[in-house]
Amino acid sequence: MSNIYIIEDSSIYDLGGGQRITLEVIKCLNASNENTLYLYDLGSGPTFSDKVGEHDLYSRFFAVMNVPHFFFKMPVIIYELVNKIENNKVFYLYSTTKKALLISVIIKLIKKNGVIVFHQHSSLGGVFDKLKFFVRTVITPGVITKEISKKTIEISNPIKLKSSKFACKVKSNNKIVIGFIGSLTTHKGFDIFIETYNLNNFPAIVAGTGALEKLLNLKMSLDYRGYIADQGKREFYKDIDILVFPSVVEETFSLVCFEAFFNYNPVVCFDVGYPSVIVKKYNVGVVADSRSAKSLNLAIEKCSNNLIEYSKNCRTIIDDFDNNEFCKKIKSIFN
Repeated sequence: MSNIYIIEDSSIYDLGGGQRITLEVIKCLNASNENTLYLYDLGSGPTFSDKVGEHDLYSRFFAVMNVPHFFFKMPVIIYELVNKIENNKVFYLYSTTKKALLISVIIKLIKKNGVIVFHQHSSLGGVFDKLKFFVRTVITPGVITKEISKKTIEISNPIKLKSSKFACKVKSNNKIVIGFIGSLTTHKGFDIFIETYNLNNFPAIVAGTGALEKLLNLKMSLDYRGYIADQGKREFYKDIDILVFPSVVEETFSLVCFEAFFNYNPVVCFDVGYPSVIVKKYNVGVVADSRSAKSLNLAIEKCSNNLIEYSKNCRTIIDDFDNNEFCKKIKSIFN
């Protein structure tokens, strides 16, 4: 039996894609009864904490609020982990920030444990490549480059949200509804989304919370739903026709994009990361020519004019990525 130590960095804003995957990994590994799991959360996400409480495992929440606070708490975090971890056991790191990676490198130097890195942003991939001797295995949900090391395992994310929208739904007034879901932050491109919304006449639905919530005001006619849980997501994808995903970071397997595809919603995005690769490969939306509101607006208009075609093409993605082997793969990696 192996001891697996999971370091997460949950967001205070919502239960993001990274945390949802971590919860699924916890569920899979707990079900096998072959491992003992320990969770250390550097962040302060209350929703993630509640979800973790549904599983029988040791968990510790450090509620790190910012970078200076992280360095202040780092000695305590490392001390606790070093005292928990035994030599020659597996240390599993799910990393979406460099903070968790730094913790793992220090522990590797002290305890010489095997480190398994599971990252969602390919911008961190370059960091891992330079630190290969610290890492036993790198797991990535989708890749955007063929230049990956032998240590890298590509695995599709578990998608629980099954299709509930079996054809594109055009409203009686022929108005296409665009949607944004996720953290309301600059790296998710929410500022560009708002600028784009002000350029067109499309009705819009926004779901999520974050620092850029201040960009929303009472004068806007868009439907702001705040943070939404699973049932709210089902309604969200039913109510929109196009998902706008203006992320400006190189994301790999974006859960919200694939949730949209599974509900026959085409995606409009920038030419960044794995989502744009999928949109082009399967012809399930439009990739904007440049990272600007004007370009994004033109892409939305093009997508709306070909909505039925793009919506139908989502069928192929559903067949290719409805992966029931996720747990089996995760267990084989750790065991």
